[in-house]
Amino acid sequence: MRTLFIAILFLSSPAFGSKPSQFDSGTIGISLGLDYYTTNENFDDDAEIVELSDDNKFTYTSIEFTGSYDFNRDWSVFTNLDLGYSMSSTSTEDRERFAVSELGAGIQYSLLNQPIQIVPELKFSYPLGFNDEDGDEVYVGESAWSITPGVHFSYPISFLKPTIYVGYAYRGDGRASLLPWHANLDIKIKDFLIGTGVSGYEYMSEDDETGVATDRLNAFERVNAESQIFDSINPSRIDWKIWGGLYLGKGVSTKIGYRMDIRGVRSSHGSSFFAILDFLPSSGKSKTPPALNYRNIYEDDEDEDKQQFEVETYDSEKIFERALKPESEKKVPRKKRRAPKKRKKKQDGMKLKLRKKPTNN
Repeated sequence: MRTLFIAILFLSSPAFGSKPSQFDSGTIGISLGLDYYTTNENFDDDAEIVELSDDNKFTYTSIEFTGSYDFNRDWSVFTNLDLGYSMSSTSTEDRERFAVSELGAGIQYSLLNQPIQIVPELKFSYPLGFNDEDGDEVYVGESAWSITPGVHFSYPISFLKPTIYVGYAYRGDGRASLLPWHANLDIKIKDFLIGTGVSGYEYMSEDDETGVATDRLNAFERVNAESQIFDSINPSRIDWKIWGGLYLGKGVSTKIGYRMDIRGVRSSHGSSFFAILDFLPSSGKSKTPPALNYRNIYEDDEDEDKQQFEVETYDSEKIFERALKPESEKKVPRKKRRAPKKRKKKQDGMKLKLRKKPTNN
């Protein structure tokens, strides 16, 4: 099963899950992700769902560009650039804003490949949305930088591939540290892919403004239509998602899916549709040539009925030709070498004539 590589977006775009690289030396991967998220509710301090006032609504559309490069079988690096478009709607006004929300980079290491794949990862994310608590612009993405070490686990079983990820996101600006995680199951049937999974994050340390974040809460109400989708205080969230995909050949695959929040604390409650287009061709540099397989070929021929042998190889690493007469080779009749004619020697001299000897009567 090919492996798709998508960077972590556990906050600004929760639908995208993280998967380890395929670690094929010299491979460059490119991925494009689109997520459309809508919400008109929040999870409160007691994990209860509370509707936003006056039919308020918040929508967030994110576009993610991801690039990856595999140095060899052990090391891979990646980078991502996220664009975001936010729109908040209230009974009195609508606010909208488009901005580059995040720039990220990370590195992965293949600690174990078989039978269980274990891939440690380190990612750094820097916000570019520049949200202002005192401003009048709607928020786009998170406002705090983060460093996230984590580990991927996967164990392919026939056409099934379960994957698990656990990380620890240390965030700057006094924000609460988070524990992002996900557990997914991919099912591959020929060139089709279906899957489901759960993901989320839990806060591990308290925000510096816990209990006194008056300005931040006022900003949510003023510019975000009361939604706590971004920069919330000590947030937690669990979501469920389902998707289907198709391998288009030559390293190109696509996937579309649906995600919904099922539990949370001090965060938004909503749902999203997402799509991913992934291009990850294999360079083939890291693949070990398989052992040669020999097989017998029996051919019925009127002139000859002999057993011939053939060696199966790859075109790029051709080792042997057919041991005996290949079918593609035309038989050229061998010219027979004639022995030189012997010349008769001419004898000079008298010609003898025989005559009958007379008999005596």
